[in-house]
Amino acid sequence: LWRCALVCERLVRALADPTTMVCGRAGGGSVSAQLLLAGDTDAAAEIIAGLSLRGAVLVRLGVDDAAALASLLRYSSHFFEKPHGEKAYVARDAVIPAVGPAAVRVGWRQPSASKELLRCFRGHPLPLPDTPLSRAAGASEALLHALLSRCANALLGPGDVRAAGSTGRSAECGAECGAALLPAGGSGGALPRLSDRFERNCAFDIFYYRADGCEVPCDAHVDRGLLHAIWAPAFGLQLWQSGAWRSPAEVWPSFEPWRDVVVLANAEAEELSTEPWWPHGRMSACVHRVARVAQTRVSVSYELRAAFPAAAAVEAEVESGEAEAEGDGE
Repeated sequence: LWRCALVCERLVRALADPTTMVCGRAGGGSVSAQLLLAGDTDAAAEIIAGLSLRGAVLVRLGVDDAAALASLLRYSSHFFEKPHGEKAYVARDAVIPAVGPAAVRVGWRQPSASKELLRCFRGHPLPLPDTPLSRAAGASEALLHALLSRCANALLGPGDVRAAGSTGRSAECGAECGAALLPAGGSGGALPRLSDRFERNCAFDIFYYRADGCEVPCDAHVDRGLLHAIWAPAFGLQLWQSGAWRSPAEVWPSFEPWRDVVVLANAEAEELSTEPWWPHGRMSACVHRVARVAQTRVSVSYELRAAFPAAAAVEAEVESGEAEAEGDGE
């Protein structure tokens, strides 16, 4: 796997042509990361349109950024191939106030026989010494955080809207679900940037899926955060689109697996879209899963979440909705 990553890293640099970017797009339905990070208004509009239309949008990385993620894949593949005893040392428990009152695991863990991951949080890096893996993880986390922050700013605006109370699902789940997602400032003045509420509770994951696993690596679900970025050059990720499970290549025919990041709307985005001040149409969180594949694969994930306790309220509502669906046989 790491040899393939090295070859593809070189191919990205050799074949990618940054001159193909036009307006906010990088061609074929993807949004240019370079223009998005530069604050281009057309790129921001494409983000809003894609998330509103299907709950997902494609962001195309520049050559250097794509190569950096390919480097992370190579270094992390080396790590995951180590014996379990060595990997177990790269883990610690930490209490992160923005995540919640309970301790969370930072570093390596193995949720199932076919799935391992390295997880860290914003401001809480992987418990590794200064190694190529730790440096690549830090650079990739910073890149994906910048991308999702720009996407959040595009969705939530500069904060010049006024809070007019909570309606719909917000009222059903109480003040912490919906109202707590709003920034402080009351209902009578200009509000601070809404995206500031999503800067402190951010999870960065490097997933490792074994091809020999018997179970489905990850069943259909909606993540509880605001936005979710997934870079998965190998097949496995599937989105529920137009009544069927589709790979990114089926959703976007021009999909380039080594350059494109899939950005998904999550439960908090759907929740906020019910608010009266929301400047866009109703948004639906994107249902997705990871299917069994015939090859071992690595993917990179980054999620923006509301800081605790607002995030906990949305998570509870998502779990409640899933329980009701199970009771109805859906």
